[in-house]
Amino acid sequence: MFKLSRVLPVLLVLLVLMTLPALAAEEEDRYFPLSNATKDTFSTYLLDIKTLNHMPADVNFDFAKNPEQIYKDGGYLQAWVKVEYQKSGAKEVLESLKMQDRDVTGYEKLAFSLQLLRVKPLTKEVAMLEQADYDKNGKLLGRIVYPAYRFVPYDVEPRIKEICEKLVVAQRAFYANGGR
Repeated sequence: MFKLSRVLPVLLVLLVLMTLPALAAEEEDRYFPLSNATKDTFSTYLLDIKTLNHMPADVNFDFAKNPEQIYKDGGYLQAWVKVEYQKSGAKEVLESLKMQDRDVTGYEKLAFSLQLLRVKPLTKEVAMLEQADYDKNGKLLGRIVYPAYRFVPYDVEPRIKEICEKLVVAQRAFYANGGR
C-alpha cells in the first residue's frame, strides 16, 4: 500500500522536473538579437522582448491601427537589453570602470550586463536608465542607476543607432500584429 507521505514528495519533484523544459524554452524565447552590428568583437546585444514597452505621449491613441504613429508620437520606448561580452568587450568595460574610479572587484569575470534603455523615436534619442553587471553564473558584480533625463542622440554611434532602430521596429511589429 502506498503511503501518501512517501508518494507526495516524489510527485512534487516530478512535477517540478516536468516544468523545467517549459521554463528553459520561455527563457530562450525571451531574447531577440538586435542587429547585425552586434556580431562584433565587443559584445552581442539581445532585446528582452517581454520588457519592451511603449509609453505614448497621448494614451488615447490606438497604435494597433497605425503602427507608423510611433515615429510621430512624443512618447518613448523602454526595454531591458542583455549585453553578452566577448573577452575584449569585458576587458574594455573593466578599463572604463577603472578610469571612473569605480569598484572593479570581480569584474575580471564579467560575462554580461542588463541595461534598461529608454528610446525616443521622434527625436532619435536614447537614455540608459540602469545597468547591472553579472558574471557567467549570474552573480551581480555591480549596478548603477542613471538619471532618466540623460538623453543623447542615438545616431552618433552606428551600433547604438542599430539597437535603437531595432527596438522601434520590434514595437511597430507588435502594434501591427494587433498588440497593445
